[in-house]
Amino acid sequence: MVKIKILGMDQATHNTGFSVFDGNSLVDYGINTVEKNEDSTERINLMKKFLKKLIDKHAPDIVVLENTQLQYIFNPKTKSSTVIAPDDFRLLSKLLGVMEDYCFENEICFVTIFSTEWKSKCKIKGRKREEQKLNAIAFIEKQFGIEVSSDIADAICIGWWGVKKYIN
Repeated sequence: MVKIKILGMDQATHNTGFSVFDGNSLVDYGINTVEKNEDSTERINLMKKFLKKLIDKHAPDIVVLENTQLQYIFNPKTKSSTVIAPDDFRLLSKLLGVMEDYCFENEICFVTIFSTEWKSKCKIKGRKREEQKLNAIAFIEKQFGIEVSSDIADAICIGWWGVKKYIN
């Protein structure tokens, strides 16, 4: 088996979860928190610096980033859709672009995936977001024997997707 290091990121401008796999082994995980009262551009910059710190520490072969996804609520009574938090989507899209650019400039292989991809690989089910979050936490506890927050669980699942895609 080829030893590849994978850094999985559940990036956000407030709480960013991360996981590091060396081959099939989960070797590091955690969360980086930036206060919401900071300017959004400053928060993005702080998350980029955090990405740099993780890359410097772990030297991953591949960084797996979660793609942004515009979400709608459909109202069957009015038969209309409403975009959920367009400012959040815009901000997360900016953050993703900065992280992709950082990897590109530093010649670090990266891939972006939609949440549906890693949820499918980890068999995360649930109709509502909260149910899916709880199921991701349960998957991590069963698979790795650790209790983590939902942001860290998502990051580990994202990294695990990378392990299954590029190692196994």
